[in-house]
Amino acid sequence: MDINCRDCHAWFNRGKILANLGKYKEALVCYNQALSIKISYYEAWCEKGVVLEKLGCYQEAEVCFNESLGIFGDECLEDNLADDRLFTIPGEDNASIAYNEACFHSLQGNLEQALANLQKAIDLNPDKYLEMIVYDWDLDILRQDHRFIELVENQLFLVIQSS
Repeated sequence: MDINCRDCHAWFNRGKILANLGKYKEALVCYNQALSIKISYYEAWCEKGVVLEKLGCYQEAEVCFNESLGIFGDECLEDNLADDRLFTIPGEDNASIAYNEACFHSLQGNLEQALANLQKAIDLNPDKYLEMIVYDWDLDILRQDHRFIELVENQLFLVIQSS
């Protein structure tokens, strides 16, 4: 597949395709190339973190997740508004990043951090993430924790109450 070597979006999209095919090392090369073109490409930082997590590089993945969260500040938002290919609903991007971090910390056994990130994701998009947490195996260890059960029960109560 030929791509424009100076187009960070093309590298990012190629990385997504390779990651979906399970070709994580090749995807990592693409995300790194996208970031070499646009260092503030928060989506590439996040996806790079997901790939590193799948490769078992947990500390490096955490650095990427933190980088993506840090970039998605006011300065980045203003920069990305000029580039509509990068701009999507900010809350959903933050929810997705928080959810990925929750999964990461859950797999690491960092339950406090996992629960805090899961709460952020659910607060931003309860419909999507309340459904996802039921089946996501990354959260298996959390399901045994009473705080997880309380979080889910409280969120379901709020959803029912607002209906």
